[in-house]
Amino acid sequence: QHQEHGHSSPGHALQRRQRGLGQRRRHAAAEEQIAAVHDDVDAIELAGSATRKFFAQRLGDGWADHGNRALKNEEAIHAFLEQLVHLRAKSFEERPDVSAKLAASARKQPRYLVSFTSRQGTVTKLSIGKIEGALWAAIDGRDGVAFELYPETEGIFEKSPARR
Repeated sequence: QHQEHGHSSPGHALQRRQRGLGQRRRHAAAEEQIAAVHDDVDAIELAGSATRKFFAQRLGDGWADHGNRALKNEEAIHAFLEQLVHLRAKSFEERPDVSAKLAASARKQPRYLVSFTSRQGTVTKLSIGKIEGALWAAIDGRDGVAFELYPETEGIFEKSPARR
């Protein structure tokens, strides 16, 4: 009733603040999950509609394939893998309904699907889809949270050793 006249009751304001706090907590948790991956990556697998399958696992100071054979062009591969591990979110979608749709779309038809395996064997999957001209990503285990990646991110994949 108050909103019809452009006013908001204290109860509505509290609900909006609580929704915003919950959204910020989900965003912070997603950022923490991404940050935790950075320090602990033992293997990376890349797949998706815009790339051929690629796999690399740590072998001493370098990277190897499934058969523990050192990957050729080590310097370029190392640079590519470092860029993957350090991807950053440009922004998070604040509207829960829109965020859930973007996350579902990124998971349903990923342009890029990156799986990071930790030293403990935990797999974190990052699904990246191109939606309305922007790269949107979702992390498994963070349902309903979608975040936009910087436009330069696509260049990382375009120059990758896994390029089609």
